[in-house]
Amino acid sequence: MSVPQVRQVSVEEKEKLVDSLMLAFSIDPLSRYGMPSPSQYLGGMRLVFSGLGEPAFRHGSVYTVDDFAGGAIWLPPGVKAPEDSLEEMPAFIEPSRAENFVNTLEAMDSHHPEEPHWYLNFIGVDVSRQGEGLGAALMKHVLSIIDAAGCVAYLESSNPKNMSLYERFGFETTARIQIGDCPVVHPMVRAAR
Repeated sequence: MSVPQVRQVSVEEKEKLVDSLMLAFSIDPLSRYGMPSPSQYLGGMRLVFSGLGEPAFRHGSVYTVDDFAGGAIWLPPGVKAPEDSLEEMPAFIEPSRAENFVNTLEAMDSHHPEEPHWYLNFIGVDVSRQGEGLGAALMKHVLSIIDAAGCVAYLESSNPKNMSLYERFGFETTARIQIGDCPVVHPMVRAAR
């Protein structure tokens, strides 16, 4: 098996990265809870990845592995998504689940570390390529950049299958978020190295 190749994604390649993440998150418990139908998911998550990812593209902190088999969107310290980036999102959320879903997202926001930190907004690998070490290659690449800067890293995991990957890279669970019947979300922090 060849060594996965990680590289930065340019703004011009944004749609390719979004397509990759669309495949990866099609089985994500939280995403599918809020957007269970295919049309809700496809419309809503395209907005999520594009809107929340925009500042990361501008700051050069979006990465792909093996030419879009997977990708990661990181927000560097002090960089946040514009507040209006998800204005159209409510149209795609399942109405019967909207309150729990939105409250979960708000609770996630409240668990970010106080100190400056890198935020892993999204990481995913095409479901047909999972299990090949591509997610680990993405994590290793960016964490080396974060470690060189001596920064904290933060993420939230809504997929229990991903917890061992994050723990292997030194992330520790700081809370357990569950509102109503919404899937559990685990905020996780990795101390500066």
